[in-house]
Amino acid sequence: MKKLILCASLALAVVVALGSCKHPANEGGGNDDKTTPPVVTVTHEAGGVVLDDGSWIEKADIASLDVAALSGKKVAGISAYEIDGKQYVVAPTTASSKVWAKSGTEGYNTNITAMQGTKEVKQTGENNLAELKKVATDYSEVNYPAFCWAENYGDKKWYIPSIYELNELYQNKAAINAALTKLNSIESSTYPIKELTGYYWSSSQVASNDNGAWLLRFSSGAVDNNDKDNGLVC
Repeated sequence: MKKLILCASLALAVVVALGSCKHPANEGGGNDDKTTPPVVTVTHEAGGVVLDDGSWIEKADIASLDVAALSGKKVAGISAYEIDGKQYVVAPTTASSKVWAKSGTEGYNTNITAMQGTKEVKQTGENNLAELKKVATDYSEVNYPAFCWAENYGDKKWYIPSIYELNELYQNKAAINAALTKLNSIESSTYPIKELTGYYWSSSQVASNDNGAWLLRFSSGAVDNNDKDNGLVC
């Protein structure tokens, strides 16, 4: 029997320190405008934001952020954490009602060993997406809505976080939520999410269940699993 857990999808991207950049996108999900952030030479503390012109507003300056400070620019991502010299940013919006994989698809029926994960073992959603595509010859927005939403958020450098990465996000949720709340107070129509709460999909599979994937509840940090094709899960 499927669990009926309402959750949402996050998109994560990485900016490689002292090297070539991955490209977080303009905030307007699906927008063709692209953003190329600068090469990062210092760590940006969780809770700061990167704008669509590649400039940063650090966490210490978020409290004083206003419409004038944005000057018509949009927030491409919120600084989430840094691991192994890589700066990760999370999208300032989420998606709902998107399943992990539709019942009957290759990704639903197959437990891909390389995608099995736990919150303690380092794993990236970027690699998980690549592994899924190796198996899922039926990969499409119809069959894998959550993955395609993240991948198409901007310039196809975004992805659904692994359960390890979701846990890293949870550790810094206070700073991330403070940035989300501030952005919402400035322009709620553009930034409708005030904070990360409830359940969010990870791209990690459950080792003991071909049809199960991990998710994390941001109100408590609890990790749970759910059927990939749960009708209420996104």
